[in-house]
Amino acid sequence: FKVMQQNRAMVFNSYKAYPLNFEAAMISLDTMMNPFMKDWLLCLPESRLNASVRNGLGRYLVQEWGLRGDGKLPQRLYQRGILHHDDMASIILQSYQRKLKGEEIRLEEQILYYQDFWRAAGKPVDSALKYIDQKYLEE
Repeated sequence: FKVMQQNRAMVFNSYKAYPLNFEAAMISLDTMMNPFMKDWLLCLPESRLNASVRNGLGRYLVQEWGLRGDGKLPQRLYQRGILHHDDMASIILQSYQRKLKGEEIRLEEQILYYQDFWRAAGKPVDSALKYIDQKYLEE
């Protein structure tokens, strides 16, 4: 995978638009991935996905799709209760892998997994979710 990280042309096909929501992210990834990368994701066990792509493809999505920012995609993911940019990238990639494998994405289950992770770490997840509900109900 390090060779692929050094030569992005080998990993990604070119694309012009950034996704504005989760569904568009799935389409964008499918457009970006060449057959070699799709085959690699298909063969990768789900239990190894995050460890295998966190610092490469995951970091690429955080930076290139602006998941740390206030663009449409991170805002819409935040509204769904995904509170951290790395979680956003992980959920997008795990969902894409499941889509490639013909499996159910189970988005809500993934979101709850990360919320529970942050709760266990002592983060104020419930306060953040309450704030999100109030903020976006007002709009």
